Amino acid sequence: MDSSARGRGTRGRSSFWEPRLAVNPCWATPMSSCSTPRMNSTDRVKVAHTRRSLRDPMRRLRVWIVTPELHRLGGTERCLAEQVERWKDRFDLRLYTMRTVGVDLQGIAVRRIPWLPGPHLLRYIWWFVTNTVVRAWDARRLGAPDVVHSPGINCPDAEAVSVHIVFEKYWERVRAGVMKDLFSWQLALRTAHRIVYWTLIRRLERWAYAGPATIWALSSTDARELEVRYRRPARSVPVVPHGVDTERFSPKLRMNRRDLVRERLGVSGKRVLLLIGNDAYNKGVDTAVRSLAYLPEDVVLAVAGLVDGELVRSWALQAGVPKRVLIWPHTPEVLDYYAAADVLVHPSRTDAFPNPPMEALACGLPVLLSVRNGLSELLQDGRHALLLENSEDPAACGHLVHRVLHDPELAEHLSREGRALAEQHSWDDNAARAAALIEREATTPRVLVLAPHAWGTGGIERATRTLLRALADRYGPERVALLSVWGGTSPLPCRVLWKGPALRGSARVPVWLKLRFVLAALVAARRWRRRLVVVACHPHLGPE
Repeated sequence: MDSSARGRGTRGRSSFWEPRLAVNPCWATPMSSCSTPRMNSTDRVKVAHTRRSLRDPMRRLRVWIVTPELHRLGGTERCLAEQVERWKDRFDLRLYTMRTVGVDLQGIAVRRIPWLPGPHLLRYIWWFVTNTVVRAWDARRLGAPDVVHSPGINCPDAEAVSVHIVFEKYWERVRAGVMKDLFSWQLALRTAHRIVYWTLIRRLERWAYAGPATIWALSSTDARELEVRYRRPARSVPVVPHGVDTERFSPKLRMNRRDLVRERLGVSGKRVLLLIGNDAYNKGVDTAVRSLAYLPEDVVLAVAGLVDGELVRSWALQAGVPKRVLIWPHTPEVLDYYAAADVLVHPSRTDAFPNPPMEALACGLPVLLSVRNGLSELLQDGRHALLLENSEDPAACGHLVHRVLHDPELAEHLSREGRALAEQHSWDDNAARAAALIEREATTPRVLVLAPHAWGTGGIERATRTLLRALADRYGPERVALLSVWGGTSPLPCRVLWKGPALRGSARVPVWLKLRFVLAALVAARRWRRRLVVVACHPHLGPE
């Protein structure tokens, strides 16, 4: 870049324009020939980012992890616990949480936020606000971290987010049933509380997932959902499925304790269906309860986890099977429950990637699960597990269970093939893939491209599209954002944050459009400010 270009790009620096660099691929050439820039703009971006963030390549990345709880009693918490224990030697970790149970945190700085008793909605708001304030204070004292990581929506400034559930999609699927519960005097108050909580989460999702953060999903279905809903480029959301500890969960260990556990739990002589989960409605507990009506009297359903026991009992009473539904307490020794069971059922309405079905596969326990479960992407129906097409159909659920219970050869086949599948997925691989995404977030620049008309036919316009393709190839389309004065409809290899109206013929840019563009650019630069490089495709668009 020549000296005049450097002067224009760095003059009048503002906190909105970090890292305060504007690169114009056309400044080095006459306007008529700028369709083929002489200078490599992607290299300029790389040099600018390297000067700022890679001064000490030997320093371990400082990663702050934000999660309300850390333990092995739930799917999301279990996944993060396995990752944190494996990241200790890779990152300089600092954990913000309200409580931890059974996780090795030696060598990790822990900042505990007081636990607020009461309704879940109030506790969530307390947690969201308080951890944000505490981290802001710590950032002033200790310096800002390289990356803030959050499993889901726990703070407004997370830069690496693992998405375990898309609440917008979940709400669309359960809305009809939830609204019916509002007219039940027994469930109305609890249902209203959930609706308010889900509404808040959905609004925060729109803010977070449409922003610059690196996000990854647990299944390709959720990954595509995130791309479509939050306008991210196609195939830009990675998939990092959960792993499983195949040494802890094995057919041998399960069978060794089966008789003793069944006697202790009082299910000797019974055939046991097991369902483990924390959200009874989402996990399809009501469907599993109603499926008992299609099965012999010696078949019982055991529901384990942090479920609402009264709600489950009310479903059992309505289905006429109150004595055939058992509520087992939540326990870290979940292997006992797998040992006591004959089939694991998981007719969830939507589930990114729950741990119990994968653990059951590792134990050699036959599994029945919904096709709306992210794990189903890795399975072949009838080989690794049986898949339920409609999670609202108790008759179909009962029919599939009947097949397993009355066909020993099928049960043995599912047990053998399920174990083989589980052996292909480890927590080591899961932690390594997630860590690589965090490192990429910390070491890859974000590029904000300001263009007069990215869809036009002139030289600058063609140069803009060439630049966008080059940046997307180098850093990924999700790291490149475009703001264009004039708009268009054809797809571009980047994230389009803002575009003006379509240009018809030739016209001067009206004042109102200039003001809207400036405002959009300021907002985008402020939000994308970490590791940001601003590329202006016309001298008049550079931050002065």
